[in-house]
Amino acid sequence: MNSDYEGNLHIFFFLSITAYACGGHDVKEKMARQLMKDDEFTTFVCGDEKQCRDNVEIFTSALNFRERPANKTNSLKICLVESIVKARNGYTGIFIKGESGAITYEFSFFGSGIGPTKRLINGYFTLEGREIIESGVVEKTTFEWNGKHYTSK
Repeated sequence: MNSDYEGNLHIFFFLSITAYACGGHDVKEKMARQLMKDDEFTTFVCGDEKQCRDNVEIFTSALNFRERPANKTNSLKICLVESIVKARNGYTGIFIKGESGAITYEFSFFGSGIGPTKRLINGYFTLEGREIIESGVVEKTTFEWNGKHYTSK
């Protein structure tokens, strides 16, 4: 196999994984519909663009979907849904994906980022969110899995 072909294969594999993070098109639209109910989230993603606010396909195309393990066994996944437009602080929708593939909305977070840490509590990774309050001042919020949902601590 020549190295150009191998390089293209790796890129295709990476893009395939990214394209299916958190599920297929229908699952992503379901998550987008949930997030469209949050006016502040929708305003951050769409601004004043009426088409984006009214059309789930346009709204979904303005989102980035990332999937992370919620535990070491990978029986639960965390889906992080954010605007493709970045700002110092923004909104992230947090969903849980079960072994069956069912998606459950947890909450929306406003800040500069949120994601799983390496810290496990009751077998599940904690989530840490950060919000930039002002230059050089960062507020951190920790979320722990209580067996059914992530709750802030």
